[in-house]
Amino acid sequence: MFLYGVNFSRTWVLNRSIKGMPVYSHFKNMANEYINYSLPNVAGDSYEDDHWLASFAFYALSLMDYQKLFQIKLKEQPI
Repeated sequence: MFLYGVNFSRTWVLNRSIKGMPVYSHFKNMANEYINYSLPNVAGDSYEDDHWLASFAFYALSLMDYQKLFQIKLKEQPI
């Protein structure tokens, strides 16, 4: 479980770096691999899975481009 948390932290830092310094955009694929590997392990039977790991996943996802990450097309909502 610890390594999943590390992967979320890496994703968060890489995406933060990419947003601030586009010269590092080549790290985007690495960040996506980290989160795609660890995200299925967030829900579990222990306190650590449900709280600690989920909070790291939230921070990692907060800077992601969801359309590209999950390869979905979001519907535009009328205003």
